[in-house]
Amino acid sequence: MELTLEEFIKRNNITAEDWNESLVEWDTLREIGLDHFSKLEQRKETAELFARIIQRCKKVHSVRWRVKDPEHLMEKIVRKTLETSDSYNPQYNDIDKNNYHEIVTDLVGVRALHLFKDDCFEIDEYLREIWNTKETPVYYVRGGDETGDGLERFDIKQHPAGYRSIHYVFESQPLNQKIYSEVQVRTIFEEGWSEIDHKV
Repeated sequence: MELTLEEFIKRNNITAEDWNESLVEWDTLREIGLDHFSKLEQRKETAELFARIIQRCKKVHSVRWRVKDPEHLMEKIVRKTLETSDSYNPQYNDIDKNNYHEIVTDLVGVRALHLFKDDCFEIDEYLREIWNTKETPVYYVRGGDETGDGLERFDIKQHPAGYRSIHYVFESQPLNQKIYSEVQVRTIFEEGWSEIDHKV
């Protein structure tokens, strides 16, 4: 992965002002990108393992997965180290090649789709029996949604894009390094809406 700072800034629409305000150094950022690039195949295997296990749940209709693109990872770190940004996260201030896999929780992303809204509760029980959650799963709702029975186990938040989805961060160590994977659970209809919203 050959990449200069100038190419990175241009390809990822980062302003000179944002780069100058970011708390991450280029050498550190580049090392993280190169390390993640070198582990893409390992992380794809992790994603495939998660997908296979999740697909066994009878309430899951289908599963999609991805491993974060190295440049997208680098761009995310820049955003997370901008103190003036809504995305700012102080955990990223001391990020480096040795600890980024414990700070960035979506290097591996898996999406489990189901048909009916209440299927999520059986899927939730299935997932929690297999993996440890790093934090309380977040149940994203639309404005006006009821947040009653069964939702006490989640951290309930209103999604800015207006769709419903449950987000988990699971810890695993399939090889010699601990890694966090983000698993999203939503209905096929919510998936369709998020795709339309993203395009429009």
